[in-house]
This record gives sequence, C-alpha cells and structure tokens, in this order.
Amino acid sequence: MPQSPATVLVVDDDLLVAELLQVHLETAGYVVRHASDGAAALRAVEAEPPDLVLLDVMMPDVDGWTVLSQVRSQPATSTLPVVLLTGKSMPADQVRGWNLGASGFLSKPFSAEDLLAKVDQVLVDAAAEA
Repeated sequence: MPQSPATVLVVDDDLLVAELLQVHLETAGYVVRHASDGAAALRAVEAEPPDLVLLDVMMPDVDGWTVLSQVRSQPATSTLPVVLLTGKSMPADQVRGWNLGASGFLSKPFSAEDLLAKVDQVLVDAAAEA
C-alpha cells in the first residue's frame, strides 16, 4: 500500500517566503499547510499535528523560540520534528535552538536543494527514531 505524502506545516509571517516554501515542497510531493504566526502555528499543531514543522524564528508576538518550547512541552508533540528557519546564524542562536529541541536549522537565504535535503533528512531521522 503506498505511503501517503508527509505533511509539512510552514510557519512564517512573510507571505512570500511561505509561498516559496510551499511551491518547493509541493513540487517535491509534500502536503503543505501554512500558519502566518506563532499562535496560529500552535493551534494548527494541536488540531492536526503535521509530520514536520518549518518554523521561522523571528515573528511578532509569539516567536519561533516560544513555539518550539510549547511544542516540546506537550506529550503529544514532544518528538515532532521542527526545523528552524532563521536569518540568525550566530552560534549562540543555534545552541539555543538545539537546547530547546530543534531537529535542524535552515539559514535564510536557502536554495530549494538545501530545503528539500533538510526536510528529507529530518523526516528520515524521525522515522528511524520512531
């Protein structure tokens, strides 16, 4: 029986970035949902957990750090793969992300190849750990 495509929740307040991510991911066969802010992301994850979250760090109100912390604190989503999308590439930011439980990082700007390689790898890793 064929496996259904993985669902990716794209969380980014920049609509152009979100649309670009969606095009690349859907072209590669993923099902994509979008949340435009951290609060919407938390509601979406609670209502219907995706297979992976691509999470922008810098958002107004509820930032990516807070979303990641909340996702990790809930038993139902504590192992949900979360890749942080960030223009912040300082080592301290990566350490903070790892400490909060990030599954990976993708620095902006990124190529379609880097995006798909990261998503594929994180999903493979998550399946191996399940």
